[in-house]
Amino acid sequence: MQDLLLVRHGASEHLAKNFTGGWTDLPLTNRGRWQAQETGKRLQTVLTELIGTDSMEFFASDLVRATETAEIIASYVNQEPEYVPALREINNGVARDRSLEEAIELRRPREGSLLDWVRYEQGESRRMLFNRVSAFLEKRSSETVETVLLASHMHTISCIIHWWLDLPVEYLNTIFYHVDPCSITILSVSRFGEKTIKKLNETAHLSDELFTSPT
Repeated sequence: MQDLLLVRHGASEHLAKNFTGGWTDLPLTNRGRWQAQETGKRLQTVLTELIGTDSMEFFASDLVRATETAEIIASYVNQEPEYVPALREINNGVARDRSLEEAIELRRPREGSLLDWVRYEQGESRRMLFNRVSAFLEKRSSETVETVLLASHMHTISCIIHWWLDLPVEYLNTIFYHVDPCSITILSVSRFGEKTIKKLNETAHLSDELFTSPT
């Protein structure tokens, strides 16, 4: 794997309705669908420059806000995505499908490190999320396809970047990579074999001046 392209899903109904994210499974808003279209257009150009006619793989989380984003992007990059649970957002357990106010009441007290804090019953810690994501990536990294596109979620993408840089998992106590809806992050191996971040949270293709659809 020489190039890894990461896209966060577009704006979704859980944000508009003030619900928790995680495994809450709500679709994109009109704005989110527009964001996915613009991201698809941008990726069409990026991939042409990056790989030309070479093959790539496309994977996405199986949560609906990610599948809808991936389906829209697929219409521009000529590659159908494969949907995998391993790319889901961090599991928010009993806070799934709850409002942010309800989630606060359900949140467990923090004990120990941020890395191992399971915020909600039946949920995941950052370490558990990292282990889930890295197991998937380790399997993909042994494949011969050099370019991989992933459509996923903010915490998941942060773990993917962490894995790419070969940083100790304990650093997740103090490091987090913020990515906006439908942003593009590009990770590449340089000609010297260095793991690089070529682009992080690119959103130039999502200028508010271009958005004309209702939210």
